[in-house]
Amino acid sequence: MTKFRTLALGAVAAALSLTSLPAAAATIAIDSGTVRGVVLGRFGNGVAQSFTAIDNVLTSVAFQFSLANSANANDAYSLDLLSGDGFGGTSLLAAPISFSVTTTGRPFTFTSVALPNVSVAINSRYTAVLTSTNARYSVGLGPDEQNGITRDAYAGGRAYFAAPSSYTNCNTDNTNCDLNARITGTTVAAIPEPATWATMFLGLSLGGAALRRRARRSVRIAA
Repeated sequence: MTKFRTLALGAVAAALSLTSLPAAAATIAIDSGTVRGVVLGRFGNGVAQSFTAIDNVLTSVAFQFSLANSANANDAYSLDLLSGDGFGGTSLLAAPISFSVTTTGRPFTFTSVALPNVSVAINSRYTAVLTSTNARYSVGLGPDEQNGITRDAYAGGRAYFAAPSSYTNCNTDNTNCDLNARITGTTVAAIPEPATWATMFLGLSLGGAALRRRARRSVRIAA
């Protein structure tokens, strides 16, 4: 009986440890070597970057912005997160997230948008979509498709444009363009389902019963 209790306590402790494993965070850093910007108010009101998830919970998305027209006071943007590659996927958010850009200079700098801990599948494709009608800021884009550089900065995804005719040399057979972006996430350990707990305790109970029967047979043989 003592042996059974030891086994049971060990199994319970191991199972409980699964619920307390520390989460491992990681960031997808897309550096396309910013060479130009996309001003949404001039070239359609939507741009997007697809990516391949490396975590099962997404916590933030950041894009690079640069001041393009200080006379335009509109700094409002909207971020949506879609399943799949491109604009046609299903939204993973209850509603697009509104945010403002506060960059004051020409150098491209990151603006990060917090997500409400969105659950995703590791190694699956998703797309972060930016929309705005403003012409105050430009969104960082590379590589320099106008000069014919043929490199793919990020193999796990690509940039999409609501007005693709403005970027005829982007995402061709030779070059995939990317928006400079950072997608941050956390890998959360799975918590055992109730059925898993029930199966574990059933197994322990059967093991304990077997040990008790063996103990009773040993007593009868000794007698």
